[in-house]
Amino acid sequence: MRGRSVPRPSAHSWSFLEPYVAQADAYVFSRSRFVWKTLEAARSFTIPPVINPLAPKNQELSKSEVAGILAVAGVQPDGDGSGFVRLDGTPGRVDRAVTLEGGAKLPADVPVILQASDWNSLKDPAGVVRMFAEFVAPQSRAHLIVAGPGVEWISEETEAEATYEETLRTLHELPPAVRERVHVISIPNDDPEEAGALVNALQRRASVAVQRSRGEGFGMAVMEAMWKRLPVVSSRVGGLQEQVIDRKTGFLIDPGDVRAAGEAILKLLDDADRAAEMGEAGHDRVKQHFLLPHDVPRWLEAIEYALMRQSSQHERR
Repeated sequence: MRGRSVPRPSAHSWSFLEPYVAQADAYVFSRSRFVWKTLEAARSFTIPPVINPLAPKNQELSKSEVAGILAVAGVQPDGDGSGFVRLDGTPGRVDRAVTLEGGAKLPADVPVILQASDWNSLKDPAGVVRMFAEFVAPQSRAHLIVAGPGVEWISEETEAEATYEETLRTLHELPPAVRERVHVISIPNDDPEEAGALVNALQRRASVAVQRSRGEGFGMAVMEAMWKRLPVVSSRVGGLQEQVIDRKTGFLIDPGDVRAAGEAILKLLDDADRAAEMGEAGHDRVKQHFLLPHDVPRWLEAIEYALMRQSSQHERR
């Protein structure tokens, strides 16, 4: 079962679900804090999400491959080649251009702050734009990229559409000089592997990854950024707290403290050695805890327990 740090499902909702959930032989949660206290502890297993390092979203890309993918997608002006490897081992190419709002194409030599997430109000992309404009832009030459799924995949009259439109309104309210340094990107998603390769290239082009969520379940974008050796500035909510070690792999900031988030970003932009050290520590943390091979023994333990419990119940009958 997945969870979200805020709001926790009401007692009334849980009282409705519990009779059905209680019949299971084992329960799996992404965080121990998401386990309901009324469930039998022996049947509860905590298995965090993991990433596949060979997936197009996470596989290694050279600097030239990153530049080529971003050039073809229309994010930056120059670069050759846009290839990646699909999960089945066949070659793939990024051929589709993104929808880019805000500044012109990204200059090749500027630091980049990136938030890549769904268009979800809890991810607060508009708030990220405001934070950058107020606290980061005046004291750095960095650019901000806020990236999410393609607008053609956003259904009308949904929260995603409203969040995307709010982000654009916030962007267009900025002074022109700041607006030129903010890039709101929507990524075509009709080929998920191609979209994943583009997100990979954006993350590998970035200097700092940001996840300014007001609430989270587990939050895979931070894990993916850490795998690319990016230092992260993340909200202290949900599963983000399981991934980020504060001041070692990045900074954990209270979601309401916008100034502190901006100051943390500036620290990383101003101290390349510290940023690289945090990025390396983040990569190692994902390697030790959040890769696909770690998933197998965890699930085997849960499945073995469920099978043993079923067998024992049959014997009692």
